[in-house]
Amino acid sequence: MMYSTRAKAKPKQDVMKRLYTLLPAFIALLVSTSLFAQDIESFRLTTEDGKSIAAMFQMNPDQEKGQPTILLLHGGGRSKEIWQQFGAFQKLHELGYNVMAIDIRGNGQSDPQTPGNFVYPFADAKAALDWIEQNEDIQTGPIGAMGSSYGSNILAAGMQIYDWNIKTVVTLSATAVAYRVLANYPETHPLTHGFFVACDSELERYDAENTAQRLYDETTGERKIKILPGPYHGSYLYTLATDEILDWFETHLK
Repeated sequence: MMYSTRAKAKPKQDVMKRLYTLLPAFIALLVSTSLFAQDIESFRLTTEDGKSIAAMFQMNPDQEKGQPTILLLHGGGRSKEIWQQFGAFQKLHELGYNVMAIDIRGNGQSDPQTPGNFVYPFADAKAALDWIEQNEDIQTGPIGAMGSSYGSNILAAGMQIYDWNIKTVVTLSATAVAYRVLANYPETHPLTHGFFVACDSELERYDAENTAQRLYDETTGERKIKILPGPYHGSYLYTLATDEILDWFETHLK
């Protein structure tokens, strides 16, 4: 009986020993996660047409003024937090960028679309860009942007319609909707800089592969395209092309 009791106790001792070994790393993870969250500023923007848009911003780790800022626009039915779930927000901040993400109207904590009067939300992106450019505390350097699906369409079309002050853009699963929106504007400016990512087996209605190719073909300056295998769509593509996306921003924003 005594042998049996000691045999049962030993695994428990081993487990406790392992837990004590892992405890410092676990505490460090909690502290770092807490500090990361504390540094994020949450606030609201007001668009030109009076919509209230939820936003979050984190200044670069060294709190240096004049550093590049990257704006992140989520896909339809998502929210700004999707960029944290896939690690893009944290990684860009870790690499020294100011990072901003917003909830596009009708999503997350932002105001809904006005019933019966759908407006393509270029004003939401413009409100974010205005805030970045006018913020004296950060005195931002060049601005980059990354969008997912709906967010990619806003960027791809908005930059051609309004010639926004965005130095370079990354689109993940931009869809044919971008060009249907552009068709309503007779005078546009061609994209001058961009990295276009899509998958070769996304749903047919997205036409993402052809849209990426068209954006690439029509871009007049530095450009890159990556067509990934599989049916994946939207923000998940960041995880499949992380290194190339980060290299793109590193090369063209810093």
